[in-house]
Amino acid sequence: MITGIVLLHGLGSDHHEPLDLLSPILPDGTPVLAPDMRAHGESHLIGSASDFTIDALADETIETIKGWMDHLPTDERGGQHLVIAGISMGALLALRIASTGTLPVDRVAYIRPAFTDRSMPDNLEPLQSIAELLNTMDPEGGEQAFRASDIFRRILDASPLAADSLVSQFRAPDAVRRSVRLREIPRNVAFPQDFVAPPQQALIVSSAGDPIHPTRVADMWANRLPRATRVRVPNRDDDLALFTDGIRRCVRGWLMD
Repeated sequence: MITGIVLLHGLGSDHHEPLDLLSPILPDGTPVLAPDMRAHGESHLIGSASDFTIDALADETIETIKGWMDHLPTDERGGQHLVIAGISMGALLALRIASTGTLPVDRVAYIRPAFTDRSMPDNLEPLQSIAELLNTMDPEGGEQAFRASDIFRRILDASPLAADSLVSQFRAPDAVRRSVRLREIPRNVAFPQDFVAPPQQALIVSSAGDPIHPTRVADMWANRLPRATRVRVPNRDDDLALFTDGIRRCVRGWLMD
């Protein structure tokens, strides 16, 4: 019995991202929490670099979830059973939350993971480049400079949709003040040296052709999480509808299993 589902968005996005993706396939009547992380969406919090470590972000999110759980139903033994699904940064947060063992998490879905065992992996460098431009130029000038960069052209060649997503960071609300999120969050690692795989059943979802969320990162996650089911869905640049439907189908099947 699932008593609640937590949906965690990606870096530079907001709560609409996982809701739009997954709401159509979630069990009817199951309570859903989709919070905005610090410096994202409707959150008024920004802070300093130390507030964007994965431990700090996970602690904040755990407190939000605990407050929400006070209003959730319980099973016949008074227990609660959570499912967490996270996209990109949300997958990193989900992994850290599951690893703490402080919440009754039964299952975790890691969708399009991007973080690895080292700080600032190559696939996340474009985000730091955007942060640097936002700190030195106005958003319009920064966007123009980014579009003229080798980094942008490389991403555009690999995935026009990924390139569009990166450019959108220059147009995001309060982009300059919130650029700390783009500078600091990619410094976090998914698998520190003392990492111990959490015990929950897990699902890892990726797709080919995504330079920000490459399949090699999902492969690393699958190797580090022995209880995980590994699924690949169609390339979103080839067919966005098939990509979206593929994620929904595999997450729904995993939830119903």
